[in-house]
Amino acid sequence: MASTSASETTAPPQQLQQQQQQQQQPAAPHSQSKVKLSLDEISKLFSLPIAEAASILGVCTSVLKRICRDNGIARWPYRKSLCTSSIRLLCRH
Repeated sequence: MASTSASETTAPPQQLQQQQQQQQQPAAPHSQSKVKLSLDEISKLFSLPIAEAASILGVCTSVLKRICRDNGIARWPYRKSLCTSSIRLLCRH
């Protein structure tokens, strides 16, 4: 014969009502502080990898990518600038 513990017994109606209210309430949104970075500030860091630039600016890479996209920059230009500088070096030799 199985015994029932105190936790398995039915909760009082008031407690059930509180649990239902908690479940129905939407989760609190994450605290999103708006980051105000100008394109001029960001463009000074284009010669760095995006992770390093984000660290310097004090934001995560996702935030930095979003700011760039909002300003019409589809991709972080670091790799492209590396390629361009490598081509220039090869052409000089």
